[in-house]
Amino acid sequence: RVLALYGTTDEPSSAFRIDLYNSDGMFLRNIIPPSISCVFPETVSWSPDGSLINFIAHRREMPSPSPTPLEDTLPQASGSPVPSPSVAPLFAPVATFNTEQIYVCNRDGNDLKSLTSREGLIYFYFNWAPDGHALVALACKEDEWNTRERQNKLPAGRPRLIDPDGKERLLDDGLTDALPVWSPDASKVAT
Repeated sequence: RVLALYGTTDEPSSAFRIDLYNSDGMFLRNIIPPSISCVFPETVSWSPDGSLINFIAHRREMPSPSPTPLEDTLPQASGSPVPSPSVAPLFAPVATFNTEQIYVCNRDGNDLKSLTSREGLIYFYFNWAPDGHALVALACKEDEWNTRERQNKLPAGRPRLIDPDGKERLLDDGLTDALPVWSPDASKVAT
């Protein structure tokens, strides 16, 4: 399987979409529903065993539709009515958040869900343990992110250990801009 990341004209330049292809280059499916926007393309990854796809995303900002004038909604006289086809949604509903969260889906692009769900925290980095038992991540509060950005500083976050079921444990209360890494045997995390 191959993941293709690409931008669209209707989203900010920092946002992107993800499609899934087979190794022959045949399109399989869109992974990203219209309700979310992916960010931090360098974090898109496969789990070590190749069974999961991970990325960071937040709720997509959608423009509000303008009201339809009343005269456009009245039925027009015509011949016999034509039934319109019904179409099931292409994507199952998924939780969305205003701040960046870690999302996961299976290798087929199905069963998409948010692995983290802490509104107000921005997750901007994660790394799988070599044996796939957990992820280490960095996250900070939205105001901390904005302050560092205004000061032209690297993002800094608090390291966290995240289980594949979404349980999360804070590893340190202090902000760090050093990216945490796993030891080769996946027994320790260094920050």
